[in-house]
Amino acid sequence: MSTMLGYSEAELLTKRIDGLVHPDDLAESKARMRRFITGEISLVYFENRYLTSKGKVVHLAWTAAKGREEGLIFCVARNITDKKELESAANRFLTERNTILESIGDAFFSVDRDWTVQYWNHVAEQVLHTPKENILGLNLWSVFEGAIGSPSYLHYHTALQTGEIILKTITLLCPSGTMSVFILQKMVYQYSLRI
Repeated sequence: MSTMLGYSEAELLTKRIDGLVHPDDLAESKARMRRFITGEISLVYFENRYLTSKGKVVHLAWTAAKGREEGLIFCVARNITDKKELESAANRFLTERNTILESIGDAFFSVDRDWTVQYWNHVAEQVLHTPKENILGLNLWSVFEGAIGSPSYLHYHTALQTGEIILKTITLLCPSGTMSVFILQKMVYQYSLRI
């Protein structure tokens, strides 16, 4: 603990644990500890931010269990700061990606190798008359069964199976007009609506 937070053992022994917890995590931390001490919970896992001796934020993951003797608690902390920083960077990337994909004027969606829809932008909702909450996490072809066997179905499968760049433009009729489908590469497909 002294290495993770930059305090000597002697300094740590003079501090209350609450004095080390990040101020934004303190209320929740105190409430959790109360439930633990009163016996409402006997084993607890939690993550908190702590402030080092130099004011830097460190994320610690704790597992705590009560000992057999009254007032004895066994705690193990693990520094998960790197993990939290990676999660934060991933979230920033996803937010940026979503902002870009939602700002384009074309319908856009992405699927994985099993055709499970991973992303569906607002223009895809309008053009394909399918709200994202009705398709995300579902198989594309179970939602659009009528497209099975169509030219776009065949081109998509070829692109996914071969992993090759397929530069073809096919024109489909959809309820809101004519849609040009550009098969670009592997699992990346882009739709452009022409009315």
